[in-house]
Amino acid sequence: MRPSKSLQTIIEAVICSSIFILLLGVTTYLLYSKSLNALEDQIKIGLISTVKTSASTLDGAMHLTFDESTKASDANYQAMAEKMEKIRRSAADVRYIYTSVLKDGNVYFMVNPSPQNDADGDGLPDPPPALMTLYDDAPVELKRSLERYSIEISTYSDQWGSFISAYAPFYSNEGDFAGVLAMDLEVSAFQERLESIERVFDKAKIIILFLGLIVGMIIWWIRRSQVNHLNIIRHREANAKEKLSRAHHLNVLLSGLTTYFYKRIPRDLVKHTPRVRALYHYSQSLRPLAFQSDKQSVQDWFHSLDQHTYKRCKGFHDWHIPMQTEAVFTSDKITEELTQLHAQLARAQSEPLRAETSLLKEHLDCWAFSTHFYLDTSSKLSALHSLIANEFEHITGSAYMAQQSPDELGIMSTINRLRQMGFDLVSGEKNRIELIWKVYKENTE
Repeated sequence: MRPSKSLQTIIEAVICSSIFILLLGVTTYLLYSKSLNALEDQIKIGLISTVKTSASTLDGAMHLTFDESTKASDANYQAMAEKMEKIRRSAADVRYIYTSVLKDGNVYFMVNPSPQNDADGDGLPDPPPALMTLYDDAPVELKRSLERYSIEISTYSDQWGSFISAYAPFYSNEGDFAGVLAMDLEVSAFQERLESIERVFDKAKIIILFLGLIVGMIIWWIRRSQVNHLNIIRHREANAKEKLSRAHHLNVLLSGLTTYFYKRIPRDLVKHTPRVRALYHYSQSLRPLAFQSDKQSVQDWFHSLDQHTYKRCKGFHDWHIPMQTEAVFTSDKITEELTQLHAQLARAQSEPLRAETSLLKEHLDCWAFSTHFYLDTSSKLSALHSLIANEFEHITGSAYMAQQSPDELGIMSTINRLRQMGFDLVSGEKNRIELIWKVYKENTE
């Protein structure tokens, strides 16, 4: 069971709104993720630059003199510790700074002046790891820096917290490797810098949902307007079809009555009463006609039309379309009726008539043609001009019909039949009749 049009418009609006939210949400998330990565890269690059510069200022030769026997009160140790603490304080958000060495495959703390956390809860910072204290959960990057003398960076967690740490080797003046300087940036500081981005992202999510709702409502309103418009068009089409059906039924009924009475009029009277015959043929032209379309070469058909026109009324029909193609249309019937109209108009103005057909527009499935009949502009044809104008306005009625001559009724009958074949009589200049009609291309019907 198919949903109603109203429900269908709601479903379409929800789908479009969801797609909009999804696309915009994914795009925003990618931007958010890229911003996080960019900020993290920026912090890491800055931390690497700081630790590298700081390592170059340390006295490697002095550091090489430190071992497990060195006391914390040693003057050289105190001097290096104070220098490193100054470096830590001058570097933004650096929580710990220390040096380390590698001995027998293990990592050991050397100089570590940074204030520690209060792990024992006595209200005072815990003492830093003593000189040559084993760093048993040292990061892999720190160990690699000690082994390869390389600059490394890592994100890790240990007993002192979660950090982004950078490591840089330093040397003595003679170029001997002295150790690695490490700087730890607390992740909490990094998170603080992320809060502004996260706040923007949270606001963006609300805005995206709001925009998605607006888009859904706009699409629903547009689709509802389209559905209402289509319903109005369908209603009008149904009314038009009903009226057309009634008109056809009435035309058939009137034509039948006309035929009934026409056949009961004495033949001698009909023979000498052209108006009666003309009215009868006019009534027959109002009946729905059945036509059989066939495939025909357009160029060959025009030559046939031109020959029939000249043969019947000594007139000419110019063809301004060098079209060597086939089309589907009621070629024989169109030839008959166009020739008939040509002859009737020529007879009305008592001289040969010139007509021409040109291509008006090419559509995907058909060609639209424009056929012109050029009339004399003399005053004796004013009645014919009025007739054509009235035919364009579809003026009818018993009083109007009674005023028309048999020839004029014949022209009206031919125009009626052409209309049933798809010809449209359009308003033009006073001395010209214009008919718009179509022929369909070979592969369409």
